[in-house]
Order: sequence, then structure tokens, then C-alpha cells
Amino acid sequence: AGLEGRGGGGPPPSALVDFTLEDADLPGLVRMISRITGKRFILPGKARSIQATVASERPVTAAAAYAAFLSILQLNGMTIVPAGRYLKIVESAGAESNPLPVYPDGQAAPGDDRYITRMHRVENVSAEDVATLLSRFKSREGNITAYAPTNTIIITDTGTNIRRMLRILQEIDVPRTGEQIWIEPIHYANATELAARL
Repeated sequence: AGLEGRGGGGPPPSALVDFTLEDADLPGLVRMISRITGKRFILPGKARSIQATVASERPVTAAAAYAAFLSILQLNGMTIVPAGRYLKIVESAGAESNPLPVYPDGQAAPGDDRYITRMHRVENVSAEDVATLLSRFKSREGNITAYAPTNTIIITDTGTNIRRMLRILQEIDVPRTGEQIWIEPIHYANATELAARL
């Protein structure tokens, strides 16, 4: 595998940079984003062939350039996973088998197009029902698993898509309200007399 990028800090995320590309291949794109962000990348030996074009009339922040880079990878079936001091570029298919960052309940998921794993405890409905529903909204390479003992769902997908699914979940994971009916057998009294007394 080839190593792309340098160590070092790079400009702060709010720094303005020129991020314009014309039919850039993957190594060229990685070199540019490494220079902009100071991040170090590991490129696969057989890098997927891509042609990326980014048109920006004015400079953008380094953070925005990095978000665009992640979107380009995602559109081309790739993502990044941590590998020590480096970020390894891998295929999105089967991303859940890679050491993705895990975000527990209560910790905000990043709103970008890199793959992560998010755990969320469901309060008022069944985790299995939630997993079935949200599976309609996951990306092609995403995965949703329900863990019944703690009523928790485990979602692997892009941060952008996970945030979308959690907004949907917020609307359906609510306490049940309104009139409810119970049927209760009476064991030690006459049901008709008890109904009259109630």
C-alpha cells in the first residue's frame, strides 16, 4: 500500500483554502486533502480508478474541503477508517467489519459522509421494530442490528445518514398516550357485581 500525506498539523479547520479539482484521480485527491488538512492517509495498493471534479469559485474552509473529500469517497464506494496515526481508505462494502469509530448513546454522531457505528438505546418501542423500520432508510452498505436484552440498536452507516435515521427515531420513540383497554379475568369475585361497583 502506498502512503499519502505528511504528518504535521496543517491549517486549522476554519482556515480558508483553495479546493478546486479537475478530473483528479484518487492519489491526486488524497495528496491535496493531506496538504490541506495535515492528515495522513494509507492508500490501497490497487486504488480504485476515479475522476473527481470540484468547482469552487472562492476559497472554502479546510473543514468544508475535508467534508467534500469524504463525500467524494462515499460516492465512489469508499470510506476511511482509523489505522493508528493514519486514516486508511477502504471499500464501503463490508465497512462494518473494519475498526470504525463507535459513538455511544448521548454522543453526537459526526454529520459527514464517513462510516461510523452508533449505538442507541430505544426507550418506548421495540428495538427489533425500530431496526426493521430504519432498514428502509439505511444506505446500501449500511447495517442495523437490534440487541433485544438492552433494547438497543447498533447502526453502521455514514454519519449523515445516521443523523437522519435518529431524527426519524426521535419522532416514533415516544411514550404511548391516549385511551388504552385491558382485559382482566376476575378470579375471586363476580365480574358483573365488580363492574357495577367500579
